[in-house]
Amino acid sequence: YPTIALGGTFDHLHNGHKILLSISAWLATKKIICGISDDELLKNKKGSELLESIYQRCFNVQKFLYKIKRNLIYYILPINDPFGPTIVEKDIQGIVGSLETLKGCHAVNKKRNQYGFPSLDIFSISLLAPKCKNLGLEDSELKMSSSSIR
Repeated sequence: YPTIALGGTFDHLHNGHKILLSISAWLATKKIICGISDDELLKNKKGSELLESIYQRCFNVQKFLYKIKRNLIYYILPINDPFGPTIVEKDIQGIVGSLETLKGCHAVNKKRNQYGFPSLDIFSISLLAPKCKNLGLEDSELKMSSSSIR
């Protein structure tokens, strides 16, 4: 895929983020477009006062991607809506997300189709959480998340 897109908050970059970014880099042959939710989009998010700055989050994503695959073009940019450049940039072929963001990936395709753009191939990565039902823990308590880091 010449161009792959993904998006998210990418706060306190953790292994779950790194997996999404690594899969994106593995799939892309030319360019990755990564939209990072800006402060305005996150103002109602729980714990928003503890978020890293948009500049820090963009820098951390750029630094990680460059470390794993230097020969790609990276567009790491703040976004102020859930779609970012995926609905204005026609030349994107795939989108990477988690099972949690799968609904958003489908919303991107619906919006792209409304604008006459082709649908993106969706690559959905499962949450990584051990099965510990016998300990009485829910999957949501075990998954990697920035909320638990904050």
